[in-house]
Amino acid sequence: MRWICLLILIGVLGCSQQEVRGTHLKMRMFASQQAVLLVVDGKSRISYGGGYDALQDKTTWQGKITNNQQLHFDEFIATSDWLEADVERPNQTQGYEIRIQQGKIDNSFLLPLTDQSATSMFDFLQSIALARLESTLNALPKPSMDTIIDRKTNSTLE
Repeated sequence: MRWICLLILIGVLGCSQQEVRGTHLKMRMFASQQAVLLVVDGKSRISYGGGYDALQDKTTWQGKITNNQQLHFDEFIATSDWLEADVERPNQTQGYEIRIQQGKIDNSFLLPLTDQSATSMFDFLQSIALARLESTLNALPKPSMDTIIDRKTNSTLE
């Protein structure tokens, strides 16, 4: 009898939905010949995956969100209707696939590419994810003033 009670207790505790700390957002943009996956967890981390990786639900880069960016992110979420369960969403074949979790809320839906709130969030997260390219761009050689002047001179001669 004791074992049966223990198994029931484990089943009840294991099956109850755990509250999510912070806001978790998984946003996948897919369009013709393009796919991007952006994931924000409740610990101010952002992950990025593009192309085939995004289609396979894989991220290839992870970075940290600053406090200012986190405030901006939280403001985006607060002004959207993404946490409301009964909002009717259009049925799309391409667009922004969104899963948002906060507390006990767990919503998934698809928004068209023309949706302003989704486009704004996507652009914002993309601007944060551009940090993945900074080291590569900073490693590129910087042109000297002589090279710049030479280019201007040659272009005006032609």
